[in-house]
Amino acid sequence: MKLKSFLPFIILLLLCTYVACRSGMSVNNVRFDKAKWDSTGDLRSYPYRQDMVNDLIIHHQIKGLTCKQLIDSLGEPENYQDAGDSLIYDIAVNYGYLDPKSGTYLAIGFNKDSIATGFKVVHWKNRHANE
Repeated sequence: MKLKSFLPFIILLLLCTYVACRSGMSVNNVRFDKAKWDSTGDLRSYPYRQDMVNDLIIHHQIKGLTCKQLIDSLGEPENYQDAGDSLIYDIAVNYGYLDPKSGTYLAIGFNKDSIATGFKVVHWKNRHANE
């Protein structure tokens, strides 16, 4: 008898949980926007990149573009002066007391003709960083 009185509450709670989880998943699927991608926050952070990176790698062409085309599309990378055979775009950096302790970046590799051959999102962790 008491279980029947809680049944509508339980159903409502499950429905709210489902809706909250669904809306939480869409937060990380923000469409790529060059102006937002380039915008910086405190300590040279990029407040929008974490939410845009999935759209960028799924819905936008990276492979096959030249280095210049990618820089025109994504802006200047973090390793612009010594790019070599890859470009690096910081996505997020988490700081400890002084040093970075973990982060994420987008790495784009190039062949000898400066054509993008692949990319990957790299998650790293500094095991020596101050907590």
